[in-house]
Amino acid sequence: MYGIDFTVPGGYTAHAVQQQGALPRTLEVGKDAGLTTVPVSDDVAAAETAGTLETIELRIKIENLADHRIDLTINGHTPKEVGREEDWLVCHPEASMIRRGRNRIGLDLQDRAGGATERLPVTDVQLWIRYR
Repeated sequence: MYGIDFTVPGGYTAHAVQQQGALPRTLEVGKDAGLTTVPVSDDVAAAETAGTLETIELRIKIENLADHRIDLTINGHTPKEVGREEDWLVCHPEASMIRRGRNRIGLDLQDRAGGATERLPVTDVQLWIRYR
């Protein structure tokens, strides 16, 4: 694992972290997707308390998503609502679900819609934390 620092307009230094493990990972009924954890360097709960947290958005792209029943967890907690936008699972987890350090994203394919047999590769995982 390695990190890359880059500066954005205004002089803010951002950090991009290469993840261990590679996508895509294919979802199969009854098997862990084997997703790597997502690192977070900020104290999101403290930002919420301070009033500086605007939104948290988790987006997971799964090709051939359709109406398959998939359970999503973040550090063992289930988000209240998980929506779908084309091939993306999308949720807005509570700040208490996100911890400083590594965050485990769990995907569990419970059932395939209509006896479908196509592969279900997870091709992208994005965790957006936006501040005021």
